[in-house]
Amino acid sequence: MRRKITGRLLCSLLALALAFSSAGCGAGEKADREREQARAQEEKRLEEEERKAAREAERAAEEAQEAAEQEPYYLYDSMEEYVASDLMQNILNSTLEDIRTDEIDFALKGEGNRLIYEYTYTTLAMTEEMKPLMEQEMDQQDEAFQSVADSLTDVVGVQQPTVVVRYLDMNGAQIAAREYPARQDAQ
Repeated sequence: MRRKITGRLLCSLLALALAFSSAGCGAGEKADREREQARAQEEKRLEEEERKAAREAERAAEEAQEAAEQEPYYLYDSMEEYVASDLMQNILNSTLEDIRTDEIDFALKGEGNRLIYEYTYTTLAMTEEMKPLMEQEMDQQDEAFQSVADSLTDVVGVQQPTVVVRYLDMNGAQIAAREYPARQDAQ
């Protein structure tokens, strides 16, 4: 009988252990489901934050684009900077080969809102006959210099950009000069 009671007691303990272990398994499954739900909620929250950040970045890009369209953008802040730029120096050096001779020297300067083309005759002193000849030469080049002045409005951030053309004699005396302010309707 003792054996029988011990057997029943052992069976009862095993049944109880089995009941607890199945309850523990259920609790483990419940914990797994809760962790999975928490993970899914966290992923959903992160995805929403990413979407929100993407919308904010897109809005910021649109605002920057609008600001860029409203505010003029200049490649150069001053005429001095424009003349000193690598771009202008390369153009100037290649052009100087065609312009410079033993009789004519050329300089390009930037001062304030003015781009100055200076042609110096190195072997001639000014005479009365030279001025009308230089005026005629400038008349022939009016449209070219006006076009340069008009194009400066898109490149240099100065008010009323102006091209100045000067012809000087070998002593530096001015033979003739003309200014070409950018036209307002050129933009």
